[in-house]
Amino acid sequence: ENKQHAKHTGRRWKPCAANENVVVLDADLSKSTKTNLFQKKFPEAFLNGIAEQNMMGVAAGFAATGKVPFA
Repeated sequence: ENKQHAKHTGRRWKPCAANENVVVLDADLSKSTKTNLFQKKFPEAFLNGIAEQNMMGVAAGFAATGKVPFA
């Protein structure tokens, strides 16, 4: 990970640090989608291993409880 990429990644996740309701859902593709970088910074707000066909239902459930899901 180069310095420029690390700097960009820090800016990308800054809004997440300001909102404790943000959660990221992943279907074992975190390296491809770069959500592994989010997981390193916010492990408590990251849920991995959800089957793709179930992810939207899980996201809807999170949204119904006030969370802000990204799937």
